Amino acid sequence: MLSGEAEDWWRFASQTLLQEDGYIPWETFKATFPGNYFPRDLKKQKARELLELKQGNMSIGEYAAKFHELMKYWPHYQHNDGEEDLCAQFEHGLRPDIQAAVSVFQLTDLPTLVSKCRIFEANTKGKTVDTRIGSLVRQDRRPPRFSRGPYSSPNQSQVK
Repeated sequence: MLSGEAEDWWRFASQTLLQEDGYIPWETFKATFPGNYFPRDLKKQKARELLELKQGNMSIGEYAAKFHELMKYWPHYQHNDGEEDLCAQFEHGLRPDIQAAVSVFQLTDLPTLVSKCRIFEANTKGKTVDTRIGSLVRQDRRPPRFSRGPYSSPNQSQVK
C-alpha cells in the first residue's frame, strides 16, 4: 500500500494514466513511479558509484553486496549480454592481489567470479571454503599430533 505523498501521487496518476479495462498495467506503473520518486540525476550518481567502486578494506562478501546493490542502477548490466562487462567491472574494483589471482581465468559469470574471489580471500587468510555449503572452514596447516607415533618403538616393558 502506498501512503502519504506516494498515495497522493497515485490518486492523481491513476486518473491520468492509460487504463485497460479499468486497470493500470503493471508495466505502465513501473515506468511512471520511479521517474517521480527516483530522479534521473540520482540514477546517474548511483551508476557512477558502481563504475568507481573499489574493494579497499571490504571483504569480498561486503564488496559483492555493494556491487550488487549498485548494479541495479546501471541499465547496461541489466541485460544478459552485459555479463562479461559486469565481470570486468567487478574485477576492476578488486584489490590488486585478488585481481591478479582471478583475472587469469577470464571468468564471464559473476557468481563464479565472486565464488573464486571468496575462495582466494579465505585461502590467503589461512582458511578454506567448503564449496559444498559455501561456509568458511578452519584449516590447521600443522600436522596432527600423536602422543606416540604410529611407528614408535614399543615400551621397554613389552620387550622381553
